[in-house]
Order: sequence, then structure tokens, then C-alpha cells
Amino acid sequence: MDSGMISAEEKEKQDRDRAGRTGALRGKTVLFMGVGLAHYHNPLLNRLQRELGVRIVNIVSAKGPGHVLPGVYQTEQGIEFEVVRLPEYTPSVRYHTFRGLGRVIRMRKPAIIVCTDYYFATFLFNIPAILAAGMAGTSLIMKSIPYGVRTYDERMAELRARYPGLRMFFSPRALAGLAILAGCRVLYRRADAHVVYVDAGRDIYTSYGVPPAKIFTIYNSPDTDMLLEAAARVRGLPPILPPCPRRIIHVGRLVPEKRVDLLLRVARLLSERFTDLELLVVGDGPERSNLERLAQEIGLGDRARFVGAVHDPETLGRYFRASRVYVLAGRGGLAINDAMCFGKPVVCSVYEGVEKDLVEEGGNGYIFRPEDEADCAEKVGRILADDGLAARMGQRSEEIIRTRMNIHMLVGRYAAAFEYVLGSR
Repeated sequence: MDSGMISAEEKEKQDRDRAGRTGALRGKTVLFMGVGLAHYHNPLLNRLQRELGVRIVNIVSAKGPGHVLPGVYQTEQGIEFEVVRLPEYTPSVRYHTFRGLGRVIRMRKPAIIVCTDYYFATFLFNIPAILAAGMAGTSLIMKSIPYGVRTYDERMAELRARYPGLRMFFSPRALAGLAILAGCRVLYRRADAHVVYVDAGRDIYTSYGVPPAKIFTIYNSPDTDMLLEAAARVRGLPPILPPCPRRIIHVGRLVPEKRVDLLLRVARLLSERFTDLELLVVGDGPERSNLERLAQEIGLGDRARFVGAVHDPETLGRYFRASRVYVLAGRGGLAINDAMCFGKPVVCSVYEGVEKDLVEEGGNGYIFRPEDEADCAEKVGRILADDGLAARMGQRSEEIIRTRMNIHMLVGRYAAAFEYVLGSR
């Protein structure tokens, strides 16, 4: 069987699952807020609309990228859903929302609103939006990673340690901290359901009083069908780069949190052991010139190859095919999923938590200690030194995508959250 295609049994199961989901949701309007028009998220919204039979409306910022990470490529190319552009504003109570949102809700009458945590306070303070959602009988789903969110108990313990005894009740800062914690409890419990990218989200939100049944771990995924099909096509294409048996690839925005500077230093360490090593950097961003300069300063020279941003799946696949191992030295992203679709081992650290759901230690890659160049170099070196290990890990990466972490899983988990909130009304 072509490894770029799914089996007949898998396809039949997917069709069966899709038919079961569609009945309860067909014809409903689902409004998204805060996801922008990110190139990796648009295919998901297309699929939700097409496969679940819902009507997707996406609220985006009228000016600029909105609250989407710097450097993320946004596009309207290929979208099948409705886009509504509204001006963002921050009222005096310091929350983030959209002007005219209440009018849009009144006109579209969404059954469900999926709103990122950044904008979710809209449904505590934006009176026109709250009234419109109430009149429409709209269910609210809060979407988050949640990266960097501490549990209620952790935050309370920190306050008690900082303001022991009666100081907790007489210090203005302590009282402000208590008020913020109380506000978070109200905010998180305002949602009819939560969709989170990592399993840790369940422990976080239950600590604020959210019932476990309301929390759905959706993980995250690009359009894996599209990437697997691209992987099958590129096998028949000529190499995009000269052969290099020990080429490391990084794909991602060139921003500080990706820690490409650390990866450059790791490559420099490894180049002393592997004289044919090359580092391929696919991506663009504000740090590119600094990183190119660093590569020269530490002596990597032309062994560090910067090719800019690539958003075409086939071209991206050709770069992955020309490489041995994917390494992410900083905060995670969907490039891990991309690398796995193209059958590559992964070496990364743990920041957001999604990495632990994708990388099996010793199975399809390794997880190194954060900020530890030597540990990263040692683990990347294992894969560079062992052809068989690299092949086995790459095969396991693809298996994980096909069997667990794929676009069908993501659509199914969204469908489960949608059905839950509709059934709770």
C-alpha cells in the first residue's frame, strides 16, 4: 500500500465516525474568535465545516495580525468559511475584545462560540456580546494550550508564602492577588466547555472549579492528510539539496523563544564529531540576521544554511526528505507534527507540554533537558551516528501520526466538545 494513503478499513471507520457526528451538528453555526487566519489553522476550520456540516464564522482583527504570534503566516487562500473583520479594542477594565461583536452574534445566531483565552473575558464584561449570546442560546467554549497557566493551589501557595498570616488580609497587593484568583475562577467556570492542547489542562482548570467533564483535550494537528500525500509525492522528485547524510533541520519562526541560537551552538559542538554535518534552517522572522551572524561568529560558516520561510507542503517535504533529524530547541509548534508526517526522528525539549504527547523517548526521538546544549548534542548525535536508529525512529514518527495524532483525531475531539455543550443546554 502506498504509505501516503490510508487503508480501506481506516477510511471506512473515519466515514462511519463522521456520519455519526454530523447528524447532531448539521446546520449549526460555530463562531471562532482569536485564531486568526493562520495557515495551519484554516484547513481545520474548512474540515469542521465540511465534515461536521456546521457553518463556520471566523472573527479576525480588522487591522494587523491580531493576537496571533509574531511571524505566523496568515492567509485567506483556500478558505471555505466566512471571515468577519472587526476592530479590536481594550476597554477601561483591561480586557481584549472586538467592537461590533454583539451585532455579529445577533445576526449570525451561533449555537457555539469557540474563543481563545486571550479574548474570553469578553463574556464577562462586553455587555452587548453577552446579551446577544444569551438571546441566541449560544454555548461558550474556551480554547487554550494552556501554556504557563499555574493551578489555583500553586498560585494560592505563592500568595501565602509571600504574605503569611494576617498580612494576607491587610496588604493591598495580597488582596489584589486574591481578587485576580477569584476572577480567574469566575472566568474559567463561565465556559460551558474547555478545549485544551495538553492533558495538563485538565488538572489546571479543575483546580479552579471547572468540572472534569467540561474539559476536552484536543491536542493539535496540521492537516496530516495533506502532508502525508505530499510526503508520498516528494519521494518521486529530485533532491532539493545536495546529498548530506547528517543534515539537521529546524522548521519554525525565527524568534527568540524558538532558541535557534542554542541549536546553532549544538550544531557547532556536533561538527567536531561529524565533519559532514549541516544545519538547515527553514523559517523567517526578526531574529534571522542575528542568527546568521551568530553562525559565522561561532565558526559554522556555510554549514548553517538559511532558506527562509516555506509554506508549500511539497517544498517543505523535499527539505525534510533531504534531512536526517528534526530538532526544536525552544518552544513547541506544529513543525514537530510536520516532521513526523515526513517520517523524521524528533529531538526537542518540553515547554508547552505538547511535546510529551508527540515524542516517545527512544521511540521516535528524544527529549533533552531545557537549555542544556550538551544534552541536546548527545541525543542528536545518537541519531546522526546510527542509520538504523534514524530509520526506525522516522518510521515510528509516521506511525504515531497515522494512528493517533492526526487531523481526524482533532476534528473528532472538537465534535465531541460541540456535542457536549449542545447536549448540556
